[in-house]
Amino acid sequence: MKCLADPAYDGKSFGVICLQGNAQANLIRDLLMDRVGAQKMQNRGLVCGNAYAFQGDERDVILLSMVAATNDGRHIGVLSKESDKRRFNVAASRARDQMWLFHSVTVDDLSSLCLRRQFLEYCLNPKVETRVVEGIDVVTLRQQAMETRRANSRAPLPFDSWFEVDVFLQIVGRGFRAIPQYELAGKRIDLLIEGMSGRLAVECDGDQWHGLEEWDRDVDRQRLLERCGLRFWRVRGSAYYIDPESALKPLWRALEDNDIVAGPSPSTKASVAPAAAVIAEVGAEEENNDEPTGQPSAPEADSGSFGHTPGEDIGPLLPATPADSPLILSPYVPWLLHPVPDPHSASLSELIEVLIQIVNAEGPVVCRRVYSLYNKAAGNSRLSQQVVHVMNRAIYRAVKLGRLMQNDEHKRGGQINRVVRIAGSPAVSVRERGPRSLEEIPALEISSVRERLLHDDPDMEQEHLVRQLAAVYGVVRKTPRVRKMLLE
Repeated sequence: MKCLADPAYDGKSFGVICLQGNAQANLIRDLLMDRVGAQKMQNRGLVCGNAYAFQGDERDVILLSMVAATNDGRHIGVLSKESDKRRFNVAASRARDQMWLFHSVTVDDLSSLCLRRQFLEYCLNPKVETRVVEGIDVVTLRQQAMETRRANSRAPLPFDSWFEVDVFLQIVGRGFRAIPQYELAGKRIDLLIEGMSGRLAVECDGDQWHGLEEWDRDVDRQRLLERCGLRFWRVRGSAYYIDPESALKPLWRALEDNDIVAGPSPSTKASVAPAAAVIAEVGAEEENNDEPTGQPSAPEADSGSFGHTPGEDIGPLLPATPADSPLILSPYVPWLLHPVPDPHSASLSELIEVLIQIVNAEGPVVCRRVYSLYNKAAGNSRLSQQVVHVMNRAIYRAVKLGRLMQNDEHKRGGQINRVVRIAGSPAVSVRERGPRSLEEIPALEISSVRERLLHDDPDMEQEHLVRQLAAVYGVVRKTPRVRKMLLE
């Protein structure tokens, strides 16, 4: 209540997450409905629920309840399973600007193996760990960089080049946290520097010339990611190896300008004291275990039976709105991938909740894309027949419950080709292509764009119409299959 009334939080959205169960979240929601009112809650985006209620969603401020106490005289159990880690990762990354942790227990009340204790220790003393990043032992990597004969050896994974390795070591050597080959919206970033309240993409440009086409793709990739709110800084290999210190001086200034500061030394000890609430400033950062992306990989082995020919080129993904597009469309807002329950072991209700989160973010959306996003978020590379069968059951159940609506727009048969949306939402949403493949765009959406073009020019010839539609969706190769998808 105090935050909602505080002018410092004007325009900020809020969320309440309870780390265990739904009872406390339901109680808090009922109290807020009484004291704040439904209209104000809607205006501030105020939602209460468990971690998965915020799947693919964020709020400026998150109030997080640990839901653990010692006043019942019973021993506090240990949360350490992989499913617990996924839940904590999701919960702890929903805040763009600020996270409040509410707890009744102290560090001493919790097992050293419990995720609650690790989380509480972090909030009491937020720091950026640079000794090991994304499973990379920095000390070992530095030794490799010094001793390896580079002319005969490739850079160790996940790095693309030794140049990236050298820049990475310089960054972490200053106490910053850098993630190599970070994936966002289906694109790879050489290095992503994350701080407590911001992040910066670093691109290491080698001096080998790859041609104008590769350069254009690189520029388009940067523009797309900049539209997602990411800032870039680039360094050339020739400048770096002539004078590394001078080449990276602008980087340190860029980090300072973006309020990204180095963390304290890993040897710094946490100062733990009992508290009713701990507030931590966090950046809008994704989970470390499963980097987010808006571009699902195509099914590998079974895709043929789903109506897609493996390896068929339906045109490269270009910027969301190409410069020669005849229409200006609304931006496509993709669901950001985060850890989710494994579809092989998750309950039907867990599957339904996450699938609804995806549809809520991207709907109307083709089931194929929904399944691929979920599958990739769960850490699986292949969309198998078994997973499709499980997802089909979950979608069917959600439709029967009245939470989703569906339409067989593409007339290809099979649940995976149907278009789903949140019950009561518009049947068509005309948007840029975004990270979708052409076959992932609902047929009615393409039809609406086609109607707009014909409304402006009723006598437009079919070939010109195809070119106009291709420009809207950033398609280069107008194969017979592409033409059919654009005109059917």
